[in-house]
Amino acid sequence: MSNTAKSNSPTVEEDEEDDDEGDVFLGESDVIHEFDVDGEDENDDSVHTFTGHKEAYNLGSATFNSQEGVTCVTWVGTSKYLATGCADGTVSVWDSLLGNCVHTFHGHQDAVQAISVSANTEFVVSLESKYQLALSSLAEHHTSHYHSSSHIMNIEGVTCVTWVGTSKYLATGCADGTVSVWDSLLGNCVHTFHGHQDAVQAISVSANTEFVVSVSVDNTARVYETSEFLNKTA
Repeated sequence: MSNTAKSNSPTVEEDEEDDDEGDVFLGESDVIHEFDVDGEDENDDSVHTFTGHKEAYNLGSATFNSQEGVTCVTWVGTSKYLATGCADGTVSVWDSLLGNCVHTFHGHQDAVQAISVSANTEFVVSLESKYQLALSSLAEHHTSHYHSSSHIMNIEGVTCVTWVGTSKYLATGCADGTVSVWDSLLGNCVHTFHGHQDAVQAISVSANTEFVVSVSVDNTARVYETSEFLNKTA
């Protein structure tokens, strides 16, 4: 009798096939690449750059002059209220359960392109399609405390805006490819990041406010470090 017994264990090929189950295979052209840009370009402030995006859609240059109604919307914190921007240049606050408008802010002369509510829900910033920012007080949702826009900030070429955590600072993306941070109370720019080669389309700040990421028509996403200068201005 032969001392060689037939093994029931899977072959190497079978193991490899099992390991492949559930994997998704992408072509090289489908992969979004990340690379460190330190020291490569003295005019680039980003700490990481992601490339590989194929299509660009210019949201930043969109206007709503020919449209009517709501152009953007966001929740007011964890409350039942919604804030909307409109083509007529107004910003309104709505009770989402009752469906009624509780207050409308005026001040813009053109369509509202984007809105963002501060983390403490005390302020809403709205971006007009002609690059004008308006800061309005929400005053803890009590309708008797609402008032008109406190001040207007004219920023040339701004395309998007968001709050920097619970701070008084705003981050904006611009048509010239820069990302800037502003003191919302004083209205002055405290820092500008460079790196993009074309208009910035959208920005987002990390939960710990140490980084801001921006995406651009140049098909890249860039990460900038905010902690160093924010600590200096705090």
